[in-house]
Amino acid sequence: MLVPVTQVASGAVAVWMIPSQLVAGAGLGLVIAPLLGVVMADIRSSEAGAASGLLSMAQVIRAALGVGLMGLLFQSSLTRGVAAVTAAELRSGLARSLIFNPIVFALSLVVIVTLLRPVKEETEKGLRQP
Repeated sequence: MLVPVTQVASGAVAVWMIPSQLVAGAGLGLVIAPLLGVVMADIRSSEAGAASGLLSMAQVIRAALGVGLMGLLFQSSLTRGVAAVTAAELRSGLARSLIFNPIVFALSLVVIVTLLRPVKEETEKGLRQP
C-alpha cells in the first residue's frame, strides 16, 4: 500500500492501491478466522460466551486505537488546515500513517515470540486442572 502512495503523483493512486487492498483483505480473512479458532480451542464450554465477548471487545478496542493512532500520524504531517493542504502533504501524511501498521505488527511479533514459551509436557499432564 505504501508504494502506490509514495510513487504515484496523480489521482490514480486509488486505482494503484486496489491490488494491495485485495491482498491485505484476503490475508486478514484467511488468518483471522482460524486464529480465533485456535484462541478459543482450550476454553471450557461453560466459559465460551465470556471468552468470546472478551475477545470481541479486545478486537474493537484494538481497531479503535489503531484508527486513532493512524489518524494522529496523518494529521501530524499536515502543517495547515485540511482545506489548505497540498497533494504532497496529503501523500506524506498517508505514507506516514501506513508505516505505522508494519511497525506495530513487528513489535507485536517480538512481544509474542519473547513472552510465549512452550509449556512443558509434565506441567500440562500433571498440574493442569480440568
